[in-house]
Amino acid sequence: MTFLHHSGDCGRHFVMPPRALLLSTLPLLLSLGLGVGPAPTLAKPIAPPQVDGQSLPAWLRQLPLNDALHTVQGKPLRHLVVFSDPNCPHCKRLEQELRQLRDVSIHTFLMPVLGEDSVRKSGAIWCSAQPQQAWEAWMLKGQAPMRAPAACDVGALQRNLALAQQLGVRGTPGLLSASPGKSPGLAMGARSALALDLMLMPAP
Repeated sequence: MTFLHHSGDCGRHFVMPPRALLLSTLPLLLSLGLGVGPAPTLAKPIAPPQVDGQSLPAWLRQLPLNDALHTVQGKPLRHLVVFSDPNCPHCKRLEQELRQLRDVSIHTFLMPVLGEDSVRKSGAIWCSAQPQQAWEAWMLKGQAPMRAPAACDVGALQRNLALAQQLGVRGTPGLLSASPGKSPGLAMGARSALALDLMLMPAP
């Protein structure tokens, strides 16, 4: 899958070499006793092929959406994919801006690249009874998630890191988007709600 790369402010996102993401995070997952097997043991958020009766665009259906969190704000007329770390300050600022968007579906892939605590928090959020709500509570209100149970499979975190490497996501936050008439594009770094709206505007 190929995405156009949009220019962005490298000072507004955390950068880490993609291979280093996998090599540094997988041992943490294992050392923390969190499962990385292929089959989850607890319910996970699932993106349906349709949202409110509207089919997902082809570029989005190519992504492993079962490994992401999902929220719809208004009508699902636009789609934005976000790669985010729970301890990334730029990601937290981005979340504030994302909440100002309307008529958009946001698909968040947890990408813990900032060390052991990021892995713990990502696992706890992913394994919570309501992962999207747990994510928003932490990112927007600073309410820490409960510790992940040992029985919970967090293999999605490892797969998300591999996906980020495949797509060329160099750090967090990373953004993938495509509006009607536009090719899918990859951008790095936090952006204002206005800039995000411009990214998601249809081609003239």
